[in-house]
Amino acid sequence: MLSFLLAALASPLHAKAFRIAVIPKQDSGVYWDEIHAGMLAGKRDLAKLHVDVDLFWLPPGGAGTAADQAAMVQKVSAARFDALIVAPIDVEALRPVIEATVRGGLPVLVFDNLLSSPLIIAYIGSNNFEAGQIAGGFLGKQIGEQGSVMVVGDPDASANVRERAKGFVDGARIFPNVFCLSSGDYADTIPVARPSMAGALMKKYASRLSGVFTTDPALLPVSLQALQDAGLADSRVYHVVFGSSPDLVDALRAGKIQALITDNAYGIGMQSLRSTVDSLEGKAVAPRISISTAIVTADHIDALENQMALHPPVGDFLKDGKEIPQASVVEAPAPSAAATPAPAPAVAPDAKDASKDSAPETK
Repeated sequence: MLSFLLAALASPLHAKAFRIAVIPKQDSGVYWDEIHAGMLAGKRDLAKLHVDVDLFWLPPGGAGTAADQAAMVQKVSAARFDALIVAPIDVEALRPVIEATVRGGLPVLVFDNLLSSPLIIAYIGSNNFEAGQIAGGFLGKQIGEQGSVMVVGDPDASANVRERAKGFVDGARIFPNVFCLSSGDYADTIPVARPSMAGALMKKYASRLSGVFTTDPALLPVSLQALQDAGLADSRVYHVVFGSSPDLVDALRAGKIQALITDNAYGIGMQSLRSTVDSLEGKAVAPRISISTAIVTADHIDALENQMALHPPVGDFLKDGKEIPQASVVEAPAPSAAATPAPAPAVAPDAKDASKDSAPETK
């Protein structure tokens, strides 16, 4: 009789169940599909531990503005959810509504864009300043610790870009003979080349340019076109790009760029869900968890340790941007190695107050 009761208590019928809403910045796109798939992978792993999660992917409606997202947060706050996971489009615009939501009794975890608040569960995302530092140190080494480099990005478009650019300058600072070229308007603080001026600057400094850091994967076509227009497409210029999308991987294989500083959207999604559930279960969660980045060159593009960032199994969880029912994922025939839960993404918990750290924002 005792064994029967123990078996019943361990049954999935007695699983914990949580309803969790997720509000991304937009519905789909490579980055957001990888985030979504990572959360669904975390959901599958939790189900194996008899923790059921009803996950609701709720992109902002309308034009996808901060106001639309704030309205969605308010709708979620008024509904019956156990927690909210949100990537703020605009941190300062969303702060009041997010903090009001927490004060109203709904726990909130923030990912992708750092919102510094003692009220939220945690922030999960890439440390963009650190990613820039890695890029600056690596690129400086690759060009022989001397020469002129250009950081392509628009600081007004994204706090993430600002942090990567500032990190790059900090990382390259150890090389006194490496100089950052810029369009001038941010020269005192963030020496960057705005996308609209990258081509003209590369032409102007073509004879001096040794390296390029493209801070946003969406700007790769801009950088490649600028290099081509300057006659530098097949030259000595060493080109490093932040990101890990299929287009970037193809460009790396083709030799159009020389290195990636990878993010790990899949890992961000997985860790965001796991940390939210940990908090709901009363477990301690670090206030800031940085998902690790890595340098990937063509020589190591197929290394096993890079595959989760470069080729996350999005197709196991999403089809045409829609969730594949969990039963289809769990019950599908698979090698025995797949029976074990996926390992947690590499993270670096930081117990410091997140408000004291550099502030990553948008993709």
